Amino acid sequence: MASVTVACAVWGEQYVQFMPGWWDAVSKLERKPDRIVLGLGREVFGDVWNTIPEDVEVHVFPLASENHGSVWNALIDACETEWLCVCPADDRLTPEALNDVDRADDAELIVDSIQYLDSGHIWKGSWDFTNISMMMPMPQLAIARKSLYERIGGIHEDIRWQDWAFYIDAYLADAKVFHSDIVRMIFDEGLNHVTESGRLLNFEVRNAADQQLRDYARSRGL
Repeated sequence: MASVTVACAVWGEQYVQFMPGWWDAVSKLERKPDRIVLGLGREVFGDVWNTIPEDVEVHVFPLASENHGSVWNALIDACETEWLCVCPADDRLTPEALNDVDRADDAELIVDSIQYLDSGHIWKGSWDFTNISMMMPMPQLAIARKSLYERIGGIHEDIRWQDWAFYIDAYLADAKVFHSDIVRMIFDEGLNHVTESGRLLNFEVRNAADQQLRDYARSRGL
C-alpha cells in the first residue's frame, strides 16, 4: 500500500471553530491516513491542540509565516509519506477521499472532484490546459506525491492562487495523473466568512490575483 499524509494549517482564530468538524470528517475516512500533520499559528496553538481527539496521533508544528505559499511548503516539508492530501480547516474530506491513493500506482497527482458546501455543485477536475490562463482545470489542493512537489520546486510563495500555479508547473513537468471519480472534499464557498478565494474576498484583491496568474501562465508559454 501507498502511504499518505492528511495535513491542515490553522493560523487565525477564525478557523479554530471549524476544527471539531475537520476532525470528525477525518475520523470517518474509509482509507485511513498514515500520518496527520497540523501546522499551527502561535496564537491558536493551544485552542487547536484542545480539539485533537485523545486517540489520534498527530504531528504538530508552529507556523513561521501566514503567507499561504509558505504555509503549504511547510506542510510539504512535514510530510514523510509518499502522498500528501491537504484539507483546509473550514473544508471537509469525504469518507471516500483517500480511497484511490492505493490505485494510483506510478501517478504523481490525482484528478478528482469537490462539492461546494452551499450550492451542492460538483466541480469535476480535468487535466485540460487549453484555457489555463483563464480557468483553473481542476479543484484546489489535489492529492499529490511529495516527490512531485520536490521535482517542480514546491509552491510559489509570491502567487496568491498557488494551487493554480502548481497545476501549471505540474503540467509543464509532464506530471503523471490518475483520473478518479471520487468527490474528495466538501468545499466551503465562504458565504459567511472571508476565505482565501471565497465569495467575500475583496474584488480588487481577486482581480489582482487573477492578473498575476495570467501573467505567470504567459511567462511559462501558456
